[in-house]
Amino acid sequence: METGRMELHPAGEHRWTLTVRDTGEECGRCGMQKIQWNKKTMWEISWELTPEYLHQGYAAEAVRALTDYAFSQPGVEEVCALVPDTDQPGIAAALRSGMTLRGRQDAPEGEGMLLVFSREKKK
Repeated sequence: METGRMELHPAGEHRWTLTVRDTGEECGRCGMQKIQWNKKTMWEISWELTPEYLHQGYAAEAVRALTDYAFSQPGVEEVCALVPDTDQPGIAAALRSGMTLRGRQDAPEGEGMLLVFSREKKK
């Protein structure tokens, strides 16, 4: 997969290494997993950037690429991210990419701020 400034290279099933297109330097990792939550099946996305690439818009690009990929899969209606409430840049990246904040949640994977992107909003 590609974004504006990055390439996503497969690193396992539904896992990718992020590299900067111009330099080929690794700038982080991202992935997604199918979860059951509130009687729904949805894809949960996650991302992590190396410190020197934080606060430059790379996270929002990764989130957009992951949601685009997730919605290309059959039957996917919602994509979510559970971001620690102390990770304000992560929450901001998800919001910039178009996700909606649903509030603080306890989920199977832990606690944090739940952000969701619905297929209907994507259209």
